Amino acid sequence: METSGTSRTLLPDKPVHAPGGASGRSALEESLTGLSRRERRAVVLCFFGHRSQAQIASAMGLPRAHVSRLLSRGLARMRADLLA
Repeated sequence: METSGTSRTLLPDKPVHAPGGASGRSALEESLTGLSRRERRAVVLCFFGHRSQAQIASAMGLPRAHVSRLLSRGLARMRADLLA
């Protein structure tokens, strides 16, 4: 989510513990960095900003269908990365 002209990722305050001792939060942050800028922004706005696809589309100046594709691709990439 962008704040005051700077790009900043908002994540939950409480860490999530993943198998192997790695924190789920750090794994999530690492996975987010592997996304394109647009995919990352759409995912962050949706899941951490609690925005609908229509709201994300308006904020990003994109058609809602494109936001849907960004979310789908971004989540698939994250899922593959986190389960690898």
